[in-house]
Amino acid sequence: MAPVRRDGADECGGVVLRHVRRLRVAGHLHAVGAAVVELREPCAHLHRGVAALGAVAAQEDPGLGRGRPASRHRRRPAEGQHRRAALPGGLRGPRVCRPRPRRDRRERARRCGSPGRLRAELHVRGVELVQPVHLLSVLGGIVRPRNILFASVLCMLLCGPALIGLASWSGVALPSWLTADDAAYLSGGIVEADPAAYASLEGFSSGEFQIAAEDAVGNCIPMKAMALLANAALQRSAIEASNALFGWECYPAFYGSSIAEMPSRHRLLEIAEKATGDTLATASHIRDGLDALSLRHPEQRFFVYMGPDSMNIEGSPTAKLISNPLTYGELSSIFEDEDGHFQWIDGNVTFDEFADGWNSTDHHWNIQGAFRAYERMASALGFRDELLVPARLVTYDAPSFRGTFARRGLETRYVDQMTDYEFADFPQLSITIDGAEASMDSLVHWKNYQAANVGANAFTSRYAEYFHTDYGLITLENEESDSRQDLLIVADSYSNCMERFLAVHYRTTYVLDPRHDDETIDAFLAQHQDVSDVLFIMRSPNMLAQTTEHALEPEDMRE
Repeated sequence: MAPVRRDGADECGGVVLRHVRRLRVAGHLHAVGAAVVELREPCAHLHRGVAALGAVAAQEDPGLGRGRPASRHRRRPAEGQHRRAALPGGLRGPRVCRPRPRRDRRERARRCGSPGRLRAELHVRGVELVQPVHLLSVLGGIVRPRNILFASVLCMLLCGPALIGLASWSGVALPSWLTADDAAYLSGGIVEADPAAYASLEGFSSGEFQIAAEDAVGNCIPMKAMALLANAALQRSAIEASNALFGWECYPAFYGSSIAEMPSRHRLLEIAEKATGDTLATASHIRDGLDALSLRHPEQRFFVYMGPDSMNIEGSPTAKLISNPLTYGELSSIFEDEDGHFQWIDGNVTFDEFADGWNSTDHHWNIQGAFRAYERMASALGFRDELLVPARLVTYDAPSFRGTFARRGLETRYVDQMTDYEFADFPQLSITIDGAEASMDSLVHWKNYQAANVGANAFTSRYAEYFHTDYGLITLENEESDSRQDLLIVADSYSNCMERFLAVHYRTTYVLDPRHDDETIDAFLAQHQDVSDVLFIMRSPNMLAQTTEHALEPEDMRE
């Protein structure tokens, strides 16, 4: 088929259409070019702004360059480099790179002509700019003192124990608040430590040397009492805040503490003990030992008084914090056996009576609670009609009494006052302590309190300071007594404030503390034939302790 030929009109029309298309394309290109021209001025402004920022950065850090904006053209080859050769089609060959020598920052700044940290003036569109000062240079005056303070505190914490230990070993006197002396009575305060005793391969392998060394370092921590109290107070505030949601009547003094606070009564309590099978079995074993002791000595009368405390008192709010708490009534039911050969003196009281008769920061009773207990004991011993009558109650406003619970709970808000009774006609007693003669003032240090001769530490054991500390054997002779009977008191510190009351009714009264005297009761009675009555006065932890169990053992078992 032959091709169709176009005539002249068609050919002219095609030419016209091609020109029209070209004009349209040219018009679009013109519009794009105009837009590009319009964008050139903002781009120029942007480049000048970047140039200004680069100059500022160059002045702050000369290693960043000369401060010029990057060229819109091809980057110049750096020293040691060559321009890549052009290849057909607009391609370039591989860049020939040579290792660039690393220059020091200051050398690069010198070569770039930077004058250092100068306030270079720049001009952008006629506006004079001044280089801003670096932020660190502005804050330098603030950061440096803060860093110095932080470094000083850190050095004191790290080097403080060594400095304080060196001062104590060299005999330099330091304020008690600066050392760990104020923490001597606090929980977690000063502990006995002798690393030299375990300085051996065996001690190191067993870990005893490390523990002793750690304790020795801990005894030299600066301001340890403040640190312990502040830490406990911080934890206590968190506990109190959380307790606002639950409304418990009492709560721990700090996390993990065995001491609880009772704000409604403004007192501290020891958290109740669980009635475990081992505890009940121990109580039954002690009961059997008392019964066997009574059978071995039928010529003596035996009495047992277990003093209540915050762990087992009926109605204690701490019993709600644990499951299956051990109560005084449960212990009493074990010892109060109808077939027993000793007489049980019930010491149970209500919680209101307990709150009135026991110190709010200490596990000991105050003089009011002790005197009520004396009345129960003396009545059981047969002296109901001869009971002492106090003349007046003496209260010492100073010093403040922060007892065992305050020391263990690291609490300073609750305090007690030391109290005592005065009597119109109290007999003069002759005292012997652990075989050495002493005076009545050795049992009650009321003269020291009247003269304000007391310990300076706020957590001093005021109970032991006013009455007396624990001894192995105390003998009280009452030469004014018409009785020919002797009394043996087997007791813990509960008897320290009221043994003198019972001594009024006997010719001689012996106070034996099994915690400090390993003599058995059998051996003691064999040496003191005139003892007619034996009275146990203890709180439950010491009544059920191993030392009491050993004291009840027959003498032939010791041999």
